[in-house]
Amino acid sequence: MVMSAPCAEATLAREAEGNLGLAVDLGTTTIVGALSDGEGVHYWAEQAMLNSQKRYGSDVISRLRAATLGKGESLRQTAQDDLCSLIRLILERAEESPGQIGSLCISANTAMVHLLLGLPVEELAVAPFTPHQTNFPVMEASAVLGAQNPLAASCPVRLIPAISAFVGGDLVAGIAVVESASTMNAPLAPWLIVDLGTNAEIALVTDTRIYASSASAGPAFEGGRISCGTGGIPGAVPSVRIEGSRFTYTTITREGMAVKPVGICGSGILDLTACALDTGLIEENGSLVPVCEQTGIVLDAQAGLRLTSADVREIQLAKAAIRAGVETLIHEAGITEEAISTVYVAGAFGRYLQESSAIRTGLLPATFAGKIRAAGNTSLAGAVLALAGPGTSGDMDTDTLFSRIVDRAQVVQLADSPVFAERFIASMNF
Repeated sequence: MVMSAPCAEATLAREAEGNLGLAVDLGTTTIVGALSDGEGVHYWAEQAMLNSQKRYGSDVISRLRAATLGKGESLRQTAQDDLCSLIRLILERAEESPGQIGSLCISANTAMVHLLLGLPVEELAVAPFTPHQTNFPVMEASAVLGAQNPLAASCPVRLIPAISAFVGGDLVAGIAVVESASTMNAPLAPWLIVDLGTNAEIALVTDTRIYASSASAGPAFEGGRISCGTGGIPGAVPSVRIEGSRFTYTTITREGMAVKPVGICGSGILDLTACALDTGLIEENGSLVPVCEQTGIVLDAQAGLRLTSADVREIQLAKAAIRAGVETLIHEAGITEEAISTVYVAGAFGRYLQESSAIRTGLLPATFAGKIRAAGNTSLAGAVLALAGPGTSGDMDTDTLFSRIVDRAQVVQLADSPVFAERFIASMNF
C-alpha cells in the first residue's frame, strides 16, 4: 500500500486539539472523505458515498454536455449537496464539531472541479477539450460548498491542480503520494501509476519526464454499466475466489460489521471474470459458454450477483483501453515493459486488486508480474498530503511538489495515436 493505515479514531481526535483537516476524493462514481491530523500521512473516519450526479450520466462527457444544455447549476448543486452530506457523515462518525475543521482539500478530475465550481465547460465538453483553468485558487468553504455548507464560512478550501482536460488533480495527487519521501521510499524510475476510476488516468514517470494520459475506459471498473455493479461502498463485493467447485466472495464491511451484498465493485468484477476464465465459463473472445448464455456467470443468485454477456463486453472494452493506454505510454517513452520497476494501481479498485486477476484478464501484461502494487485511494491520500504544512515532502512544500509534477508532464493524446488504436484491438480478447 502507498498510504499508511488509518489511525485509531479516538487517539487522533484527542491529539488534534481542534486543528483537523478534511480530505475529499471527489470521484465521478464514488466520493470518499476522511479527517486528517494535518501531518500529511494519517487519516481516519473514512466515509464513502455514490456520486448523485450519475443521474446526468455515468461519465464526465455526458455530464459536461448536460451542463452546456442548461443543467450546469443543477450539477453544481448536486455536487455541493453530496459534499455537505459526506462532511456531516464524517463529523458524526468521528464525533467532531464543524469548528474542529481548519481546512478542506478536494482532489478530483478536471471535469468534476469545473462542475463543482460552476466554471464554464463549453470548451471542455467538445474536442479539442480545453479546460477553463487547471490551477485553482484557495477559496472559502461558503463559496465552494454553497448554502448548506456545514463548515465555518471562511474555512479555506484547496483544490489540487490538474494537468489537462482529462488528466486531473486526482492523478497529480497520486504521483505526489508516490514521490513523497514522507509516505514511502520512492520507486526507481521508470514506474507507472494507473488510477482506475471512471476516467482511467495513467502516468509513466521517468527521471526527467512524466508521460500522462487518460483512457476512455468507461465506468466498468467502478461498477458502472455493469448489471450488478456498484462503487466501493459497504456491501460491495471486492474479492471473488474459487473454492473447490464454487465461487466465494467477501463484502466491504461498515465499521467492521458485515453488510448484505449490494453489488460487485471493480476489483470483484475483475476477480469474477478471471475465475470464470479459469473455469472455462468465458471464452477467450469474451463469449459465455452455452450453459451460461441465459443465466450469466452466477456468483450469488439470491443476491442478484451475476455477470451477463453485456457485462463481459463492457469489461473487455474497459480493460482493452487501459492495457492499450499503458502500452502506448511505454512506446512514447521509448522503453520496454521490462524496464518498468513498479506498477501502482490506484483508486478504490486498487485497494483490493489481485495481481493474478489483473494479468489473467489481460488488464496488465504478464511482464508486470511481481511488480504490481495495490496503492489504494491515492487521490484521497494526496488530498491528505496537501493538508500538511511545508516540509512534509522532504524539504519541499506540497504546492511546489504539485507544480513540479505538472511542469514535468507531457500529455499523450490516445485518441490521435495509431499505436493506441492498434493495441486496443489487440487487447480485446482475454
